[in-house]
Amino acid sequence: MLWDILGILIAFASVMLFFSLMVTTLAQGVQQIAQQRYRVLRQQLTDFAGQIGQEFPHTQAFLAQAIGQMLDESSFNGRLVKEVAHVGKEEIRSRILRICDGSAEDQALPEGATTSLQLLDELFPKLETAMRHQFKAWMDRMALVLALILALVFHLNAFDLLRSISANPEVAAAYSQYGAEQVAAGDIDTAKAGEPAVQEFNTVTKVVAQEFAIFQFTPFPQDCDCYLVTDGPNPVLRTLGNLLGILISTLLISLGAPFWFRTLHNLFRIRDQVVGADSGSRSAG
Repeated sequence: MLWDILGILIAFASVMLFFSLMVTTLAQGVQQIAQQRYRVLRQQLTDFAGQIGQEFPHTQAFLAQAIGQMLDESSFNGRLVKEVAHVGKEEIRSRILRICDGSAEDQALPEGATTSLQLLDELFPKLETAMRHQFKAWMDRMALVLALILALVFHLNAFDLLRSISANPEVAAAYSQYGAEQVAAGDIDTAKAGEPAVQEFNTVTKVVAQEFAIFQFTPFPQDCDCYLVTDGPNPVLRTLGNLLGILISTLLISLGAPFWFRTLHNLFRIRDQVVGADSGSRSAG
């Protein structure tokens, strides 16, 4: 009994992992198109530049001008937040030196430039943290929207999915095999990071397309009852059940790939313990 329950849970978690990875792929594509990491940096620097003149008047000619010049750049796309912050910091530093012609080693920097460089070293650790929080909030909102779209497109009703897995051992085995391969690949270590690794969108979509053949979900099922039930007993309750199942799937997918990697890892560990316990019982008998 426990073995069957674990099999169902593993298969279900594998499906959630697959769609979570798909959401991550789509979200990366959207953020690359929107250059979201650069937009976050630009917003943070714009807010900071607005305060420079009031709080540090003697640095305005250097730091504010350097930031203003850099805000038109678009070379930060495809980088992680940490890389964006580092590149931004070094770029501003080099522009401050160019502005005051202080790049020569034997030339003393004006007081404003010196203070500006000191502020850079103090600012960017805090700026990186602020960027991470802002970028994560953006990705979380994007993940929720994309998860809802996928759940609607593929009519991913959590209740129907559980029933399908319970009634079809072959489907459950195929899903579980996918989950086992993902966990065995060691992606759980990468998934622990708060920010997804930047990958080529086209490369990732090809991999997803290959994996999608395993699940054989049909987009926009032809059966009109898949969303709104129009016949049979209690059509209203069945429709509400369909919509509730889709919403639950949306929330589960939006938990993210790291969550489902950890869940699958723990479920496989429990299953191995159950197998070991059963083997020990047979040996004792």
